[in-house]
Amino acid sequence: MNLKTLTFYGCAIGFVGALFSITTAYGEANLKAAPQIDGRYRISTQNLPGCLKDQSLVLTIQQSGVYLTGALLSSDETSQTVTATQKKPSLVGSWEQKKLELSGIPSSLEACQQGGKVPTVRIEGTIAQNNLQGKIRLDSSPASVSFSAKRETEK
Repeated sequence: MNLKTLTFYGCAIGFVGALFSITTAYGEANLKAAPQIDGRYRISTQNLPGCLKDQSLVLTIQQSGVYLTGALLSSDETSQTVTATQKKPSLVGSWEQKKLELSGIPSSLEACQQGGKVPTVRIEGTIAQNNLQGKIRLDSSPASVSFSAKRETEK
């Protein structure tokens, strides 16, 4: 090998090393993972809309970065139903800048299955210190209803 070849490869390796160091420093300083919000949230409100009325509900959320999936369940669901909704969640959405958005068809709620077309549900809110403050709306009802939910601790 001659001196020109060694110089070329030495410079190329040095440049790649410097570029890697700069990229790593930028990533550590500026890129942060989304906070973990996945879990079960028991919804508290007195006036849920439409087919959700008179039900005690739990919102389950699964998280992969900023992408969310979940299900709206009756609070007395069996573990079999909970497992099934984890495998095939009925709600999809995102978690960006401390705002949560989920929408979909609440397929596991029997009261919403009766009477023909199953309504689409839309949930928006913010989570702070394991508390979810938000609004829930069915496409069959004109207004959103405010609710609060507390994250349940795992047993």
